Amino acid sequence: MSRRQIEKNSHKPKFGLITRIQSHASGHLSVDQFFGYVANCLVIPSLKPSEPPRFASGDLKLDSLTKEDIHQPLEFQYVVVDTSEGAYKQEDKARSGETLGQLPLLNPL
Repeated sequence: MSRRQIEKNSHKPKFGLITRIQSHASGHLSVDQFFGYVANCLVIPSLKPSEPPRFASGDLKLDSLTKEDIHQPLEFQYVVVDTSEGAYKQEDKARSGETLGQLPLLNPL
């Protein structure tokens, strides 16, 4: 959700959705919350039985696998709002399933 401080940052040439997507694309599990959702909900459940031991040896890295998944075509929707309050309301609607008629895979309420 790219809602934080919309009013404060709206004068900048890049803010909101643009910087948020850039963060997700280059993120790391320990820093980016979306990155964590993708790792926990998509990457880890799809691991082959032979892959978890490779994490211990360093041959395989969860950050790398997650980054690959994020760079695959993922669908997302967005709504443009003018205020942080409006963004919070839209987020609650989306996370509760009201916006699209179903709960989102990542971060539902």
